[in-house]
Amino acid sequence: MTATVLDLMGIDPHQILHTPLGRPIPLVDDGRPITELT
Repeated sequence: MTATVLDLMGIDPHQILHTPLGRPIPLVDDGRPITELT
């Protein structure tokens, strides 16, 4: 569900953010947007 909301907001749900220490944090764990809702 999070991937769908991010996709509808124009944010790539597969984007990886990095903490100030450089640790990668994915926005979504293996989620895919629900195409029927987009």
